[in-house]
Amino acid sequence: MNISNSIIGVDVGGTLTDFVVRDARGLRVLKVPSTPHDQSAAILDGLHRLGITGIVSIIHGSLVRDVRQTLIKDLRRRLQEAEQIALPFE
Repeated sequence: MNISNSIIGVDVGGTLTDFVVRDARGLRVLKVPSTPHDQSAAILDGLHRLGITGIVSIIHGSLVRDVRQTLIKDLRRRLQEAEQIALPFE
């Protein structure tokens, strides 16, 4: 899927991880169970279910305390291990 004009929003919560995608197919939403032991797993699961194979931009929010840096680090590691992309943010 070409996602060069896609916008992906992700909100990691304690119970559910929410996705909003705006792309050529329109506006799509998805909820998947959160994975507190490794929150990047829920994000990767949702991206897979949405058919997203590469990321231009992702907007992330979370109500889970102290999760941002750990989540970004874990997501970066998992995407790089899958040889998909290198994320441009720290």
